[in-house]
Amino acid sequence: MRLVILLALTFGILSCETVDVERQLEIPENYDGSSFELNASSELAALEALGGLSTEMKRGRVGEKVDQNVANAFLGIVSPFSTTYFNSLITNDLLGSLISNSGGQQFSPGAQGGVYGSYLFTYYGIENEQLIEKGLYAAAFYNKASQLAANPDEKTADQILALFGAHPDFSSSNNGSLHTNPDRFIAGYIARRDKNDGNGFYSGVKNGLIKFQAAQKAEGDFEKERDEAIQEIFENWEKGSAATAINYIYSVLSKLSATNPNDDAISSALHSYSEVLGFIHGFRTVDRKIITDTEIDEILELLNVPVGQTPTTLNILSSPSTELAKIVQVLDRLQTIYGFSDQQMEEFRKNWVSEQNR
Repeated sequence: MRLVILLALTFGILSCETVDVERQLEIPENYDGSSFELNASSELAALEALGGLSTEMKRGRVGEKVDQNVANAFLGIVSPFSTTYFNSLITNDLLGSLISNSGGQQFSPGAQGGVYGSYLFTYYGIENEQLIEKGLYAAAFYNKASQLAANPDEKTADQILALFGAHPDFSSSNNGSLHTNPDRFIAGYIARRDKNDGNGFYSGVKNGLIKFQAAQKAEGDFEKERDEAIQEIFENWEKGSAATAINYIYSVLSKLSATNPNDDAISSALHSYSEVLGFIHGFRTVDRKIITDTEIDEILELLNVPVGQTPTTLNILSSPSTELAKIVQVLDRLQTIYGFSDQQMEEFRKNWVSEQNR
């Protein structure tokens, strides 16, 4: 009897001393892409549609007439993913203007839209093709990914990966000659801003997606880890987009600061300028983001494309010293908003995919 009591007491003491050990999320080295194409079929179709829309719009560059029906068909697949604001901007202004300026007419600053150098511009000097395409990277793909992340399920990681423009291989390169599944759309641009040392924005999105997928697959409650991963994905995606806008701002400053730039340099600068507009403007009215709509509006005003007002983009050609100083202000604003260091700002000048031949 005494033995039974002693055993019971001993067991009780040991039970009281037992401490619950919190399970740790096991994060694999690689992303599981076994169901990628099945889970992300709708998102991949939207990417293909934007590719088709871009191809159709580019016909205007070589003097061909852009087909409204073809463009609308592709846009109809992408637009359900996009913000109401940006959809309205495209359908009420940008696409119609692009089509009317296509067909072979030559650009006349402030008088007639048309082909100038290798690109098709409005008479304001804006390349709507780039504004539409680059804007939809955020307004449609980032926006849809954010909506999916708000109520995630077992397909969400694959869907976000597709909308980012990457593949489970994570090539960290848009070089199709070196990779079977190169990055596309914004993923390709963010790869260029990443030194491939594991600390860049592309790596941040990749690591976030691997962690997010692991949290969704694991048994147990890993909502905290899942939410941390979602934060990592979108913060790096947005910062990588901003870094890309900064890269193209440097390009504009370089080309237009030269003494007596020729037509090719000017048209190339306006092309880069339009890409900047797209990368920034596309985030307007998107919910999950660091930059505010007020800050976006202030930047667009500095770029002479105030929301809802007539653009004065060509001031950059008539008053370059004044206007280039305003563009430098945009660099400063973006650096402050995103907390980029001076070293990062310098590194954004480079295309690291080309630098590293990867």
